[in-house]
Amino acid sequence: INGIPFFKETLTEVPTLKEVVTDAPIIFKTNLSRRSSLMHNEAISRAKQYLIAEAELLEIIIEIDNERIYEEFGLTYLTPYCVKHLGLSEDVAANFVRVARKSQLVPELKSAIDEGRLSVTKAKTIASVITPENHLTWIDKAQTLSKDKLE
Repeated sequence: INGIPFFKETLTEVPTLKEVVTDAPIIFKTNLSRRSSLMHNEAISRAKQYLIAEAELLEIIIEIDNERIYEEFGLTYLTPYCVKHLGLSEDVAANFVRVARKSQLVPELKSAIDEGRLSVTKAKTIASVITPENHLTWIDKAQTLSKDKLE
């Protein structure tokens, strides 16, 4: 990215989020007007793009954290870097940082985000309780329960 090499391990047997959302069928509701149908499909397309961008942003934030690049900008912590230089709100930045750091301890959390099974928001909700030992249980719960029920 911008001349900075960063590496992504990919598993050939597990599809990436980009593959999952690109191949997902668009469901047409028959009683919608043409305009509503077009707008609905555009919303689906943009939501897919958002999920891909969210996973990719998480990935680069992990790399920035690992290499402590924020220090080169005169900052002591990653969250202010995300706010000041990436334009994220403090809450969103804190969510990404929390999930990025938990993903280092529980790589399956990041995999679930990359595969489109979890959003960063859902991952943040379980970050305080997920461990390498219980990750299957918590990722499954996060996939099936609402954010309110997870809390």
